[in-house]
Amino acid sequence: NKSVDKSRKFHFLPWSLKCCCISLILGLYLSVHLLFLSICESLLFQALLVSNTPCRANP
Repeated sequence: NKSVDKSRKFHFLPWSLKCCCISLILGLYLSVHLLFLSICESLLFQALLVSNTPCRANP
């Protein structure tokens, strides 16, 4: 009976834990994704500026 109670507790508990873990993982993933996108955008913007400046200097 004790082992059954333990398994039941373990079965009931994860619902809230799963929700918390999933939300945390999604939040981390989204934040990292947004950070990565912003870094890529800034790098692309800098690359475009660097590539465009010589053309403007010497048309």
